[in-house]
Amino acid sequence: MLSFNRGLGNFQVAVDFLPRRFSGPLALVELFFGLGIMMALNRMDDAKRLALKCAWGINVSKNQEMKQLFMKQLAAYCARTREWSAAVALWEELLTSDLCLEDAIRGLVNVGLAHSLHAMAQGIALVRALKSTRDPATPQKILGNDKTKWDGIERFLEQRKLTLLKLASAELKRDFGLA
Repeated sequence: MLSFNRGLGNFQVAVDFLPRRFSGPLALVELFFGLGIMMALNRMDDAKRLALKCAWGINVSKNQEMKQLFMKQLAAYCARTREWSAAVALWEELLTSDLCLEDAIRGLVNVGLAHSLHAMAQGIALVRALKSTRDPATPQKILGNDKTKWDGIERFLEQRKLTLLKLASAELKRDFGLA
């Protein structure tokens, strides 16, 4: 029932079929499904507990495909929690996987976009903070007091941000912790 409801996208129903303890012959499959279900429901505290167990799943699984599925799921979790370096490391390892290659390529491209959007937001906030501390009585020649320079940088960042936002879907923003 867990697999059936997860496959139908009935995550709220599927969560009721997750075991309290992951043991037995289906433990790894249930754990893999569990992390995906918790992320789909945006239950990130529960997802965090399962993500730690997924790292264990990678180490104990004797099946190479199962290891790759765990790595893919763990990379998605890391991307969602803005642990982008960890996500990149996992996706790069999956670039040789027939099973997860498409997800790895998409993940690597999208993490670059998410990182750029995050950098734009940080840059805009910094420029606005600098502009708000500008002293109009101080001559423009003093470093950090040139209004024209900060206005130009802010415009540059806003233009780049708008361009990137056209590429970023709501799903991407959610999946990479930007929403």
